[in-house]
Amino acid sequence: MLAMAALIEFYSEDVRRYCVGPNCIIGYAYQKTWTKVGYDDSARKVVSHTGAAYIDGGNILYYIIIDQRHPDIAGCVGDRWSGYWWVRTDSDTVDWYAAGLYAFRWTTVSSIAVNAC
Repeated sequence: MLAMAALIEFYSEDVRRYCVGPNCIIGYAYQKTWTKVGYDDSARKVVSHTGAAYIDGGNILYYIIIDQRHPDIAGCVGDRWSGYWWVRTDSDTVDWYAAGLYAFRWTTVSSIAVNAC
């Protein structure tokens, strides 16, 4: 039997740039949270899953990671009425600071649900 597989990817991304001070110092903040799932259509199951984050700041903007959730094991629910159902959620909460002062909090969330009813 021929196995059919699909790789599904979702991500949440935020980017900001600031010009501050008399010399217009440019600061940037970049935060991306991503989730990937490999799903086998023939077997009706998830065969791989992963997620991570890329966080970067420059010049006057820097960050402190408050919370990261990239599960090693994702939730799985199945029964004879609804068929196969599976979900994975990744999230990153980060506080950003500009020149030493609190600027803003970002929470990026990426989630994939597989439903093969």
